[in-house]
Amino acid sequence: MACVRNTISLSKIVLLFLALMTYSVLLSLLSSEIFLRRYHSNILNQFHDLKGSDNILKQLEIVPEQPNIVLVQSDVVLEQSRKVRNNSDAKSSSNQNKKESVQVNSHHGNQWNGKEGNRAFYKIPGVEIYLKSAHLDDRFNETCVRMFGIQHTSIKNNQTRLYCRFTIDGATYNSYKYVPVKILPVFPSYPYGVLFYTSSYWCDVPHLSDTDFVGIYTSRSIKTNDGTFLKIENEQLKTGKVKQNMSICVKPITGTQNVLRFVEWIEFHKISGIDHFVIYTNESNNANKNEIEQILDYYQKKGLLDVQYDRFFYSILPHLKVKYELNDDKIGWIMSQLYLTSYNDCLYRYRNRFNYILMLDLDEIIFSSDPNIRIIDVIESGAARKPHIGGWYFPSGWHLDTYGQVNISPHQHLHSQMYLKRSIINRDSDKTFSATAFALLVIWHGTVSCKYPQGPIRENCNMFPGMYLKPAEEYAIVVHHYRHSCRMGPKTCEKYKKGVVVDNSTLQYGDALNINVGKVLKDLDLPPFPHIK
Repeated sequence: MACVRNTISLSKIVLLFLALMTYSVLLSLLSSEIFLRRYHSNILNQFHDLKGSDNILKQLEIVPEQPNIVLVQSDVVLEQSRKVRNNSDAKSSSNQNKKESVQVNSHHGNQWNGKEGNRAFYKIPGVEIYLKSAHLDDRFNETCVRMFGIQHTSIKNNQTRLYCRFTIDGATYNSYKYVPVKILPVFPSYPYGVLFYTSSYWCDVPHLSDTDFVGIYTSRSIKTNDGTFLKIENEQLKTGKVKQNMSICVKPITGTQNVLRFVEWIEFHKISGIDHFVIYTNESNNANKNEIEQILDYYQKKGLLDVQYDRFFYSILPHLKVKYELNDDKIGWIMSQLYLTSYNDCLYRYRNRFNYILMLDLDEIIFSSDPNIRIIDVIESGAARKPHIGGWYFPSGWHLDTYGQVNISPHQHLHSQMYLKRSIINRDSDKTFSATAFALLVIWHGTVSCKYPQGPIRENCNMFPGMYLKPAEEYAIVVHHYRHSCRMGPKTCEKYKKGVVVDNSTLQYGDALNINVGKVLKDLDLPPFPHIK
């Protein structure tokens, strides 16, 4: 009988143990589900302003709250070439080999076309990935080639195998070594139902000094020698020039541009201390295309501006198997993802020419309201206190046409001198100066960098966003955003409307701006505005 009692007691203990284990597992699953739901909710809340349009197609104006940025990281297997040179004839055969390396896949129509300023997106055969550009990155312990493009949401990064083949001094090397590398979504593929999102791709490179091209293959296409060739943009490593302080990059401009406001935008930033401008354009047939090209050429010849042609209308949209209308929100989302490829292309293309790069739109201007405070001084002061930061945020204020005009400036023909009414300064749409020494990725309103910049970029690298400066400094430097009307939620729009003030800070630039803009219009033989002497 005692044995029976002991057996029953033991059975109860076992059952109780199993019940506790089951409860623990269920609780863990429930916690994970709650976490995922909260994470998805937080990401979705970042996209509370999904409106906006231009003359070509509807674009999304993303206005996220300041999030804790989480990047989904997946290992993918790529190949690493070995540097094998033949010193006796490498130099003599270099030019001929370069031609042959480009022509080897000419019948596929997906290799770099060799024309500067005619940049397209190139599809990787056999997979819905479209690449824009490739860049050498030697900032950390290991040199790598970084590429940016968009990919279909159905692609599982942990199941996709891509391979890099390098062309060195015109010779292609096929000695492959598989190494773990990453595909990082630049921003999660939300909202649900969207088919494409921007990703960053990179593969490690051995100690090469003259890497010319990189070929990208899938495990199938490598057997048929059917790859996508990209020219590695390593010109920035050979410039030998002293870095300038700041440049502004503008996403691909579409639609008809206001000529006067375009010139005003450039001249305003020149006065406020910006050294250089990079304008991305998609070569669309705008009504005033000739005038805009005339302006771009004018500043290019002065060495103040670079033009990068972003032919996504011709190389991407016709091939995407989507049945959306051009004014559909989902096409707008694809466009906003394509803009991210331009932002990151700009960061890596110009990282060795400038210390800081700001991604800004043509309806935004940034300047210091205090003439004794320079933008570059504020940023460098922050960098001295917090080294290795990838970016520095600045808040914004809205100047809406619906707020009305203020007629106190003698230069009413200039937009910045006429619309002085501004909303409260807010952080709904910050803009960031990316520190080119440390920034890894650029998103619409921020920069992502690595917490451990001195080590190699591995799976355990903790990504984190940029930082704000001291309030007294950051509120002297504000992004002034000019729009016709508020496109945010009703409550947010009402909050901004209640806090409207007259901001006279742009008036300090009025006289110089009027003279400079007038001179440019006169030089280009464009119609002058009133009051030009």
